[in-house]
Amino acid sequence: MKLTQKEIKVLAMLLENGRMRDAEIGRELSISTTAARKIRRGLEEKGVIRGYSTLTTYNQLGANIFALIHLTPINKRFSNLEERENIEEAIKNMPNLLSGCRISQGNPTHIIFVGFRDFEEMNGFLQQMRVTPPLSEMDITKIYTFSQNDIFRKHKLSFMDLLGRISHKSSPKILQRI
Repeated sequence: MKLTQKEIKVLAMLLENGRMRDAEIGRELSISTTAARKIRRGLEEKGVIRGYSTLTTYNQLGANIFALIHLTPINKRFSNLEERENIEEAIKNMPNLLSGCRISQGNPTHIIFVGFRDFEEMNGFLQQMRVTPPLSEMDITKIYTFSQNDIFRKHKLSFMDLLGRISHKSSPKILQRI
């Protein structure tokens, strides 16, 4: 999809501050509030902007340790769609899950982003995963751990962007959100 220069500028402003008002956008671009609103709504209608979200400082909520975890079925593939759906439902119901995705090709098949108060809580989570069906049918192939201070954002770096940077085998183009 080709965007105009003004659409690109509006998008960049909204990526920097999703709460920016149309009047502020108009002032920055020397256009009317109505023109700014029309551009923003056009981006929404095209599906370029799906919504606006709140960025959380997780450590203020008690999460200090984070992990990106690669998961692969122990038997190297799902025997049927129902098995995959059961595992994905179990992943979605994980208490520490912040985000996750299914990778349509290769290994790992799933990557999850989870947060914990401390390493003890993370270890308990991992032990519980290993013994709780259907998650016990998934092998934890890699774990990347980091703190809130290690997370940096370029235009509110999304989970999918983070995955693309960290996962060597996976291209963000083939990732599907769970």
